Parts: sequence; C-alpha cells; structure tokens
Amino acid sequence: VTFAILLVAANTMAMSVRERIKEVGVLKTLGFTTGKVLTMIVAEAVIIAMIGGVLGCLLAVGLMGWAAKMPLIFGAGIRMPAAAAAINLVVALLIGLASSVVPAWNAARLPIADALRHTG
Repeated sequence: VTFAILLVAANTMAMSVRERIKEVGVLKTLGFTTGKVLTMIVAEAVIIAMIGGVLGCLLAVGLMGWAAKMPLIFGAGIRMPAAAAAINLVVALLIGLASSVVPAWNAARLPIADALRHTG
C-alpha cells in the first residue's frame, strides 16, 4: 500500500513540477540558485505531505471514536497510540521527500533558457 501511495505521490509531484517549469526559469532568472529552487520544491511537497499526514491521523482518531460507540464493537478498546501517530507522520514525511527529490532536482538543474522556452 505504501508503495502504491509513493507511486501516486511521485506522479503527482512530477506533473506539478512539469507544469511549473516556466516559474522555475523565472526564479532562476531572478537569481535563485539551483539549491534554493530544489529546496523550495521539496519543502512544498513535504509540507503538503505533512498536512495530509496530520489530517489522516485526525480522521483516524475521529473514526475510531465513532467506531467505539457502535454496538457491535462497543468497549473493544479502539485507540491510536502516540507511537502509531508518530510513525504515520514519519511515513508522510518520507513519502513527501521521496516523491519530490527527483522532479525537483531535474527542474532545478534545467538551464534558464530551456525553462523559459518550455511549453506544456
């Protein structure tokens, strides 16, 4: 499941970066270094992944609270340990990093003229 999520995240990130190649060219024209462009793209992906991880944890806690009130599993002791939430957030962070590094590296290394000429 994690591998499938990683593939979807990587494809989404690659398409997002590809759509914004001209923006990268403008940033590099304004003096942004390759490292700054790379950091900006990776940071954006990590922030989005972490927001998704936090929302996923909150939704899981809410659903577990709701499920614990159901008659069939009442008193089953459904809970989410802090360690599980921390692992979920670390996995979200790693997925954000893994899905963004290659597209960000490719976009950041693109010559300015090619980035500004890019159509698509």
